[in-house]
Amino acid sequence: MKKGIVIGLLIYLLCGIGFADSVDMSQMEAIFKEFDSFSLSEQGRYYEMMEGAMDSDESLEGLARNLSFLLSDEQIAKIEAKGYSLGEVQTNIRKLKTWSRSDRMDLVDAFRAEDDSVLRELNRSNARVSLEVSSVATKEPVIELNAAQTYAFEHGLRHLAIRELEIIPQFDDLDEHWSKNEVMALSALGIVNGKRPGAFYPDDFISRIEILAMITRISVYDDSKLPQIEVSSDESIWYFKPLKRAKELGIIETESNEILIAFATREEVIGYLMEAYQVFGFEEVEPADLQVFSDANQIKPEYREAFEQAVALGFVHGWEGELKPADPITRAEAAVMSNRFYKKILRMQGIGGPDETN
Repeated sequence: MKKGIVIGLLIYLLCGIGFADSVDMSQMEAIFKEFDSFSLSEQGRYYEMMEGAMDSDESLEGLARNLSFLLSDEQIAKIEAKGYSLGEVQTNIRKLKTWSRSDRMDLVDAFRAEDDSVLRELNRSNARVSLEVSSVATKEPVIELNAAQTYAFEHGLRHLAIRELEIIPQFDDLDEHWSKNEVMALSALGIVNGKRPGAFYPDDFISRIEILAMITRISVYDDSKLPQIEVSSDESIWYFKPLKRAKELGIIETESNEILIAFATREEVIGYLMEAYQVFGFEEVEPADLQVFSDANQIKPEYREAFEQAVALGFVHGWEGELKPADPITRAEAAVMSNRFYKKILRMQGIGGPDETN
């Protein structure tokens, strides 16, 4: 955790570097105040980290390229709240390549001494060269994106693996449960939560809005890039965000609380998953032959194509030769399907692991 904090502070420092007289001293004071709360040994490690980042053009480029992996979602949100995008911070980091190594190390020393005047002078003396570089610099993606990832990135969809939580919730009622591995995989990512501390209730039925929350947490990377649709529901309701996302992705239209909190059926969940999958722009696969399932004729016509695709993609395998489309679905079953969906959209973009359970 401390590594994340000090990297975040380093990024905050770099947010203001590269433009003449652009160091926000009130922001610097806030950084110094937080930094003063560290022990001497922690401060020493932080200086080493700063010196390592400033040591060479290669280390600066590595910092810039891996920015989204080094920072938590909360740190990224704080940076963006100050008016900076990750692309702008990357650009500022790369501008430090125009500084001499000596000046970069002086920057570390100035931070160590909390010397505002030296920070300003270093920034001012290097600003002209930095500005010349920035005038021709182009923004680069955090990683080298392929076509599928670029599409997802441009539409605010998941194009990177989700970072694991630092503290992973533990559920006592999953110890011997068949779904444990896959539920815990999503729990580690913050995709699923327990119904109370220490208990997941895997065999309870899941509501429509709960499964939509899982699917939209997986699918959406940047809310600002989604089509902005007004939602009349109260923002204080816990499911306001997943509801808004689900409407913006075209997965649902209703806002009826009665409908949203009702139990979801298996065919409804399959419908939601396939609506979300199609948002990513992936080509349809060869439809599966559903006649191998004894109750295939019980699927409602509006869900038949979704089932054909979902079975072909491996989102659903059936239950003892049946699909049970109209039956309510449990929290464990919904989590397992969602985990398969998460791994599939990553694999379809050339990232992610094998088909086996996470």
